Amino acid sequence: MGRQSLFLPDILPCPGPGRCEFHTSIFGGSDDPEAVPEVYSCPRCQEEHPTTIDPPSGSPSPTCPSRLESLPTEILQDIGERVPMPYRALLAFSSRTLHHKLGKRAFDVPTRDRLLLSDLLSRNMPAYATCWDCRTLRPYYSALAWPLLKIHRKERGIPSSIYGVSEFLMTKALAYCDSQRKTGNCFMSLLTCAGTYIKPWADNDKSYAEDAGFSKDDLQMGLQITYEASGRISTKHTADRLVTHVQYRINLPRPWTSFAVAQRFAILRDFYLCPHVYASKVQYRDPHDPTFPADSSIKHWLPHEGPVPEATLTCSKCSAEFRSTVEDDKGHQSITFDVWSESNRTCNDGLTETTFCQGTSYSNGLLGNSKIRGMFESAPAI
Repeated sequence: MGRQSLFLPDILPCPGPGRCEFHTSIFGGSDDPEAVPEVYSCPRCQEEHPTTIDPPSGSPSPTCPSRLESLPTEILQDIGERVPMPYRALLAFSSRTLHHKLGKRAFDVPTRDRLLLSDLLSRNMPAYATCWDCRTLRPYYSALAWPLLKIHRKERGIPSSIYGVSEFLMTKALAYCDSQRKTGNCFMSLLTCAGTYIKPWADNDKSYAEDAGFSKDDLQMGLQITYEASGRISTKHTADRLVTHVQYRINLPRPWTSFAVAQRFAILRDFYLCPHVYASKVQYRDPHDPTFPADSSIKHWLPHEGPVPEATLTCSKCSAEFRSTVEDDKGHQSITFDVWSESNRTCNDGLTETTFCQGTSYSNGLLGNSKIRGMFESAPAI
């Protein structure tokens, strides 16, 4: 696979090591492109797509110039002056002859048009997408091109439980929808995830987990957390936005109300919902507790008090919004965590890129609290 090609399993947003069960059923479990099927059947659009996207093969150079290329340089330059930017630059890119005759002025693209030019060029460059901040085309495989890359969990210290959509994947998904789903791969199927994340127990938590009633397999393998994730395109703003939703579910051996605070922390410890918020933060806190809103104010909710109230939270450092719900379905106890997030043209990890361009820091006040969830629910399912 060439450096200009895009190997789709490289940019999957699946939580945990490896691919989720949904994407494993499509691409298999190998990281070797030679061991992955050349085409896959997309469950979204019911069509087959290549697993590796290659740039369009150029047609062989003609032995004689075209009628357009044969025009005198002065006439071509006059034509170029009448073609609006950034299409003048695209005309110069169409052949070496036109590139030479139109000259450097064809590439004097105003700042306001550079993003459009980069987006148009990226249509034929599958491994590249446009950095929102510096308007530069960057490849997804570059070690320094964050936030366009796939999620680099180890390098950035991003927990493996997070469903991570990179700006690169977001850009490709939006471009696919902008083209009315007529060109390129169905990137929306890459946004769909479903599987089980195994959260290791902290050594000090195993005794609490055992007392809480978890099985020996759970204690040895880790806590099983099932999840389902999807993305939608919101068109209610000046620019289309990708909004995502992931729901995590933990099946419990006993009612949540029967667990001591230490047992609840053992279950939720180190389970991150975004790079900044772990699940134990998204719990009902008794406003009458004198320590409210500290973590220690997780109330020991008793069964006779009725259902545990729903808890919500908004991250102050990224676009994520959270909700936790305790459920009792015919004796089957579980706790679920919903995470809604918007692709805000940054890596969404609270860090700024300082190598090539200055990333824009995210302010949750941009859309206000509870806006992301509303955007997702009002956008049509794809």
